Amino acid sequence: FHQHEHNEPRIVYGNAFEISASANVDKTSERSRAVYAQANVDLGDVIEGLTVTLGARQSWEKIGSQRWILEPSDITKQKGMTGGPGTAAGVARFSNLSYTAQISYQYSPDVLFFVNNSRGFGAGGLQNVYKQETYGPDVLNNVEVGTKATFNLGNWIVRTNASAYYGWFDNVKVNSTKL
Repeated sequence: FHQHEHNEPRIVYGNAFEISASANVDKTSERSRAVYAQANVDLGDVIEGLTVTLGARQSWEKIGSQRWILEPSDITKQKGMTGGPGTAAGVARFSNLSYTAQISYQYSPDVLFFVNNSRGFGAGGLQNVYKQETYGPDVLNNVEVGTKATFNLGNWIVRTNASAYYGWFDNVKVNSTKL
C-alpha cells in the first residue's frame, strides 16, 4: 500500500473575531506505506470445521507541515514561520504492527462460531503547541466472540449475526479546548 497526499500552497486570509487580520501560506503532506499478509489455515484434519486466520500489517506514516506567517497588509513580507523540515512541529514519523488472529468453527453448514483478536492503529499527527508538537498514534486492541447462523422460521429463512466485543484503547485522540 502506498498513499501520498499534499496540498498546493496558497495564501489564506483570516480575521479572528474581526480583531486580528492574518495571512498565511500552509504546506502539508502525508505519506502512508504498508505491507500486509494474511493466511487462512484449514484445520479440518484435526477437528472437522475448524479454521484459523492470521494476518499482519506493518505501517509507516510520515506527516509534514510548514506555515509561513505573512504581513496581511503586505503579503510580500514574512512575519514568521512554524514547522518545516528539521523542526519538532514540522515532521513526524510513526510506525506500527497491526494484526488479526481468528479461530472459526463451522458447527454445521448453517452455524458458524468465531473468536477474533485484532489490533489496529491510527497515525499520530502534528500540532503547533510548544513542547507538545506531536501527538502519538492511537492503538485499539479488541476481542470479539460471535456466531453466524441461518435457520427456518416457518416459511422464512432467517440469517443472524451476533457478536460481543471488548476493546482496549491506548493514547486515544480526543479534541479538547482549554479556556
